Amino acid sequence: MLDPTLDLEADLGIDSIKRVEILNNFRKLLPESTQAKLESGIEKLAGTKTLQGIIDWIGTLNDLDEAVAVQSVADNAVQAKSTTNYERVARGRVVQQDLPAPQPTVKQAPDLTLVVASEGKSAAVKQVISMLTASGYKNVVLERASLADQTSILANLDALREMHGSIQAVINICDGENADVLLPTFALAKAVESELKLAAEAGKNASWINVTYLGGDFTGQSNKNGAGLEALAQQGGVVGLTKTIAKEWPEVHVKVVDVSTIITAKDLASCIHSELTAADSIVEIGYRGKQRTGLDVVDAPFRDLPILHDAANPVLDEKSVVLVTGGARGITARITLDLARKYRPTFVIVGRMAKPDEVESKVTYGLRTAKEIKAALIEDRRSAGEQINVREIEKTYQQLLREREIRTSLDALKAAGATVKYASVDISDQEAFGELIDNIYETGNLDGVIHGAGIIEDALIKDKTVESFARVFDTKIKGAITLARHVRLETLRFMYFFSSVVGRTGNSGQADYVSANEALNKIARDLKAKAPATTRIASLMWGPWQAGMAPPELEAVFASHGWSMIQPQDGSLCFMETLDRDCNPVARPMSHRKL
Repeated sequence: MLDPTLDLEADLGIDSIKRVEILNNFRKLLPESTQAKLESGIEKLAGTKTLQGIIDWIGTLNDLDEAVAVQSVADNAVQAKSTTNYERVARGRVVQQDLPAPQPTVKQAPDLTLVVASEGKSAAVKQVISMLTASGYKNVVLERASLADQTSILANLDALREMHGSIQAVINICDGENADVLLPTFALAKAVESELKLAAEAGKNASWINVTYLGGDFTGQSNKNGAGLEALAQQGGVVGLTKTIAKEWPEVHVKVVDVSTIITAKDLASCIHSELTAADSIVEIGYRGKQRTGLDVVDAPFRDLPILHDAANPVLDEKSVVLVTGGARGITARITLDLARKYRPTFVIVGRMAKPDEVESKVTYGLRTAKEIKAALIEDRRSAGEQINVREIEKTYQQLLREREIRTSLDALKAAGATVKYASVDISDQEAFGELIDNIYETGNLDGVIHGAGIIEDALIKDKTVESFARVFDTKIKGAITLARHVRLETLRFMYFFSSVVGRTGNSGQADYVSANEALNKIARDLKAKAPATTRIASLMWGPWQAGMAPPELEAVFASHGWSMIQPQDGSLCFMETLDRDCNPVARPMSHRKL
């Protein structure tokens, strides 16, 4: 049934995460010396499109560098597991730091720099062009309106190339009032990636500079006449996208320069020029006035935090109502179950899938292994005279696993004493999701919200479609914006957004997911500033969980980056401790309402 020329993703439904999992399992079957050779390229190998490509690559193992330090991976994993209880999960927070003025690069100026901006930034563009021309840069301007879609982008870039030559640097000014900058920026990056990489190989100062308007400190809090949540999310998404571009294009000079909406054209041009010609590789740079700033993560262990909760007045009780998106699967399901065991509240669980039948089909009921289940599915189709399709079998199998997970999660919540209401709603459908929230308030109140919904469709920027990017981004962000507009902050106890550490760091192959999580962080900050002091709002940037989207087989890959997988029991304890320390029920008496 397998043809070596089949596309692993398009024909067989095996995404990049699953390919890494399969290849890691394969690696463990090999001799130790060969494992070491293969590990150094496991992620690159996972990007191979066909079985034949994988076979060909493995055939070159003897040409790989022998000096791969497998022991360092094991050491990282062991060190990450040396603490106990909830402190096993290292806690940190993002802080601002002042940075010195940049030193100029010694690389050659690019042959052609593309400056992208809207008509409203014409004065700034003139200043930018003037400064760059004085430094020996050749420039061409492209109106942001020309980035309407992939077709128009390609057509306009081809016209510019024909007139001016190859594009070797890009300055993309993402207007703060423009609520549609992220997808065009992503599409533009796809279109010029190869040119910029070739320019870098030629010794040019090949650059990609995004300019955002989040106040000069990446928060969005300092801007006057701030734009709406959509624009805030778009700006935050551009920051996340930039960090992923930097990961995927290491040879290119990549930065995101954040400024205030009230910055003068002259000062904006000066900031852009300074960072375009800077010799350092700091990706996130803000300018507050003349001060150059950056962001860093500092340790913030629980032991340094006060405990706000009062044992006599718990954060939740049996009369509380908690809305959970993505709560029937993954890490959110684990945390929700522990909340159920401790407080027995009412949960409104929101998921895209329809609520599964109470009892599984007799075709697969009781079967446990993938081999057994898939064999039963194939036999069922054969007996019905249907054609067997590998991808459809895999799709049905994955659907069955998701239904089992939802069924198990809902049953566990009920067994723990919680009241459970499951709503099948796509939270990226803002009208339907908003109506669901409004209906809750018609009969009661919301005491807590956990926004854990999300999807991944990993692929490198050059391989990812705009449609796929939008799906991943919208699932997190449209849901968050709907929550922001419909949840009554004045009567809410807490709202936690489940973000990811990759929103802070960037991650190759996850441009959309990184952008979504970074945008989520910005929305959380905005809501926190609007909420009363008695309402706790935060974005929790989780590392990879063994029960999350990343399978356990990826532990060695994450360890090679210095990240250990969070054990479910440790992560859940961490959340429960966060909830206890963050929320002070004494400050506002709990309202008992019937759902």
